[in-house]
Amino acid sequence: MKKQNLFYEKASLIISECDLVFKAIDSASIDKLICEIETAGKVFFIGVGRVMLSLQAISKRWNHLGIQSICVGQIDEPPITNKDLLIVGSSSGETIIPASIAKKAHEIGARLVYIGTNSTSTVRKISDVFINVPINRAGLSNLPITSRQPMTSLFEQSLLLMGDIIAMMIMERKGLCEEDVLKTHANLQ
Repeated sequence: MKKQNLFYEKASLIISECDLVFKAIDSASIDKLICEIETAGKVFFIGVGRVMLSLQAISKRWNHLGIQSICVGQIDEPPITNKDLLIVGSSSGETIIPASIAKKAHEIGARLVYIGTNSTSTVRKISDVFINVPINRAGLSNLPITSRQPMTSLFEQSLLLMGDIIAMMIMERKGLCEEDVLKTHANLQ
């Protein structure tokens, strides 16, 4: 019984922290992101580590919605152009690979969306849209939400869930139902 209570205690903590994050995100910035997605030729994603895993899951789902989504570094990655969008997931906005890729995409003329916690970061300074995820990591900033989870777990969870929330919003805007999305799902499983 004690182990089960510990599981529910940790589950409740994670769910409540995610709830705090989503209540703190400016919905207008999400609307701007959706407008960017709708006008982009292709949508590229860059992040590292667990952030990139969350972005890969988002890319997969958005492809089901008919949005051409690519994770930077895929073997079949096409070139980015000034008609495309790069979404950068980085808590700090200073992570070497995402920041370098963002600078290169900016030079090419692609639109940039930065999803992160640092409003003064290198990536934020060149982004067209900033989605502020106000998580204070280990007391390193004065942001309002402090997580009791290890490292940047709350940021990674929030990013993945945000991608699913946006997918649902896009489905509604496009008038898509489950059957429509299933048509583009992998069938060699």
